[in-house]
Amino acid sequence: MAECEDLTVWKKAVREFGDLQVQLISRVDEMVTSGCPLVDLTSYGDQVSSIIEGEQWHVDGEEFGPLQNRVDEIEKMSRTLADSRVPVSLDHGDLGPWQIILAEQPCFLDCSDSCLTHPFLSLFLFFDYLEGVRANGRESIKQLLSDEATIRQELTLSYLAAWQDYGTEVDLVAEFEVAQSLGPIHVALKFARLLSHGFDSQWDLAGSVPQYLKKFIEQSETPS
Repeated sequence: MAECEDLTVWKKAVREFGDLQVQLISRVDEMVTSGCPLVDLTSYGDQVSSIIEGEQWHVDGEEFGPLQNRVDEIEKMSRTLADSRVPVSLDHGDLGPWQIILAEQPCFLDCSDSCLTHPFLSLFLFFDYLEGVRANGRESIKQLLSDEATIRQELTLSYLAAWQDYGTEVDLVAEFEVAQSLGPIHVALKFARLLSHGFDSQWDLAGSVPQYLKKFIEQSETPS
């Protein structure tokens, strides 16, 4: 989809991904039984503290010290999502425009990093990867995506339309923004989980834990 010049197609794809997540709510127990990790959002504060205090992930204490002062904030955001009316469903884990094949119905590829958690967290990486598409795509794609705020709003509302049974648009948007703020922490802890379960730390996951912790700090320092 990264080469598609029709914003309507992009909006349809994210809406259908939301529809898929809604459909999968009833299959969460089945997916847990099949081995898909069920994430405990309420543990995120403790997990971040352990990473900062440990040596395994090469997180420099001086650089990431300010993050320790944000643990309460991380716990608050995590609790907001954990207590949500929006049910747990599948987080793709690596959703980017190039993971979506356009056909009669969009096909979502490569769920190897997936887990079960608050579903809105899936869109953090989608928007994160969108920055790369905007920067490196051909001119027609750059033009399509040039108005970042408008594109983000339109795609967000299209995605959230799938969740209208779980809250008002205002409430869903507010919860979506909490998920996007927590997104870098969620991704950092995903990589920590994958690496701790035997993934080769010299592979493409190396450095991803501190990379996304730093992104959380930078994102929080950027004026909205």
